[in-house]
Amino acid sequence: MRRWSVHVSIERIISVVAMLARAWDGSPLTHRLATMATQMRPLFIERYLACVEKNTLKRILQRRGSVYLPWNADVIIDFLMTKTNAANIRISLGQVGPMAAQVFASASLPEDLETAARLSGNIEGPFSKFAATLPTTFPWRDMGAGPTVLASATIIDPVYWTMQTPALYRVRLTLHSCSQESSPPPASALCCEYGIRPLRAASHSFFLDGQRWVLRGVQQNLVPANDLPSWRDACAAMLVDHPTDAQCLEASREGVLIVARLSANRPDLLSRAEELSQFAAVGFVVVDRQPPDPAALRQAASGVLLGQMFAPGETVQPAQWRDAAFVQVENTAAPPESLRRAKCPVVAVTTSSGYDELALARAACDHLQASLAPSHDLAGYLIDGQ
Repeated sequence: MRRWSVHVSIERIISVVAMLARAWDGSPLTHRLATMATQMRPLFIERYLACVEKNTLKRILQRRGSVYLPWNADVIIDFLMTKTNAANIRISLGQVGPMAAQVFASASLPEDLETAARLSGNIEGPFSKFAATLPTTFPWRDMGAGPTVLASATIIDPVYWTMQTPALYRVRLTLHSCSQESSPPPASALCCEYGIRPLRAASHSFFLDGQRWVLRGVQQNLVPANDLPSWRDACAAMLVDHPTDAQCLEASREGVLIVARLSANRPDLLSRAEELSQFAAVGFVVVDRQPPDPAALRQAASGVLLGQMFAPGETVQPAQWRDAAFVQVENTAAPPESLRRAKCPVVAVTTSSGYDELALARAACDHLQASLAPSHDLAGYLIDGQ
């Protein structure tokens, strides 16, 4: 039987996680437990856990009747007791159609893994807090030897992630060594939630689920209330500077689209853009200037639309790495002529000092669109902070 040595009480650890989750905002213990467990795992598992029977932890979780566990105990145990995602397992979307969607999982091998490896697991869903669903489990299939470890899964009758129906799939993946052992230990594991987001850019517009769609959003700090249900009700995207994983995961569950703005100078730009692309809610990653290596950024953030901020009056030059241009407009009566000549979707951005209510900020998007409509039909409108 699999065991881990222990120097602290497992029940104490679970109690602390449950207590903190209830103390936050009283919402169900869903992604919060998952996020906390992921953050706690390197601290506790590597240093304290060995000699604890898996069934013991399972009984502890099942006894916590006051805690709402939307996932079964086995899944929660995976969050707590598997190793960290050392192999950098990444999920990407392949061919998508109305009848089926192909999803790929790739992994780079850890340095301490000298033998060949394979990926196994399943993807289950869809799940949504806003609709009753009939979840189905689809297996991951290893795609054989190659420069990276690769697996694929085919989701039949896929349900897309949109703001109206934020459907998610639960991914469980394990990277196994192809050694001669009868049951080789996993080299790395990943448990996450994944959404099929049908957002793309074409010509001068955005398209969501096959229909032309106009981006309308507000900078997160411009309004006093940041509860996500109100953003969803207002049909407002959220412009967030350097969003956290917890924000992105909650927005994915609540159906709020995030426009993630990153500094082009941050040293982890490529890795952070890749991490953000794994969240269903993150539709855009926008950098404040030309990145040092645009081609590498394009490859890292292949799952999202990439944008670049332009200062007022700055000419919008075409660039193949960029999906959209976010142009700051000072005088809406005379916007820069380069907007008309841009070869990609253009999002107009204006600034404000703040609003008392989200509804007022969202109405400002409509006002900005109306003021530019006589001369420009743009792909989106954002209200940014000053």
